[in-house]
Amino acid sequence: DKFTETGVVLTDGTELPADLVIYGTGFAKNYDIFDKVIQEKLAIQKDGLYLYRNIIPPHVPDVAFIGSEVSTFNILTHAMQSKWLSKLLKGEMKLPAPGAMDKVIEKERAWKRSWMPPMSSRACIWQLHMMKYHDNLLTDMKEARFRKMP
Repeated sequence: DKFTETGVVLTDGTELPADLVIYGTGFAKNYDIFDKVIQEKLAIQKDGLYLYRNIIPPHVPDVAFIGSEVSTFNILTHAMQSKWLSKLLKGEMKLPAPGAMDKVIEKERAWKRSWMPPMSSRACIWQLHMMKYHDNLLTDMKEARFRKMP
């Protein structure tokens, strides 16, 4: 119900002493911010939202997803996605045509479906393959990919 200087008061009036409160609210993706027409163009599947580079929906102009459509919540991936989108918006790189993006998405979807168990988040999962995902972003940006420093 509310916080006090020494803890939390629950809705039933019970006061719990606390030095720290962590919001563990869970996480469920929801695309209801978009109307039904846009949701159809996003082509949301049972196993998630497949996007070009996990950022761009090929058939919805002026929309991009940063940080929400990748399986790892880490600053490196989100920063790389932000840099990638920044370069795109500045005109420093160009997107392939929508049909070409669809082909890349279909290839990734088929690969993921060939070995990952069915789950609602399969579209965004990279985990052990995150380095390859980062390499794809770096290649698009024409940036060097270093594994070891000289």
